[in-house]
Amino acid sequence: QSGANSKEACTCVLGYGRNADNNCEECGKGTYSVLNSGSTDYECKDCAAGKWSNASGAVGEGNCRWVQSGYFTVDDNGGSVNTGATNEIKCPVDEFSHGGNENDGSPCSSCGEGYTTTLGGEGVAATKTSVATTACVCEAGWGRPTAGDDSQPCAKCPAGKYKTGHNDGSCISCPAGKSSSSTG
Repeated sequence: QSGANSKEACTCVLGYGRNADNNCEECGKGTYSVLNSGSTDYECKDCAAGKWSNASGAVGEGNCRWVQSGYFTVDDNGGSVNTGATNEIKCPVDEFSHGGNENDGSPCSSCGEGYTTTLGGEGVAATKTSVATTACVCEAGWGRPTAGDDSQPCAKCPAGKYKTGHNDGSCISCPAGKSSSSTG
């Protein structure tokens, strides 16, 4: 067999793909190498939504990792991206994410009024329909009807009751001889 008669006749090898100038170039972070359909040439494809890779020259989509719950996908500059992500970073306090294949690459969701997280990087390993009730805890002055039951929503403590700290406890009655006239 004879060699190629031009550089365009050379094909890209695994881990590389064609760039805009039609030259073979190593696949960058956030991408992976795959055989171009109907060709013997390889191309670089972005990691799908909810996945990321910080390796250059990655071979196959299996090198793209699912984002963890409590995190979201970013590019090299730390900006939130949907596809082609190069890393994952923790959600800030008071926000959560689903992670995995339920993450569409969008930033974290707010816990909302009466809810918080105790740390950054809080998440819920559930479906996109999960809400703050399962991912976040009640703020001080808010409690669950049954302590620790995160299927119940947080509600403001009524007058005469209180709750300290950020947790999933219930509101408790003020000590004998004391009261609270406000809610929350």
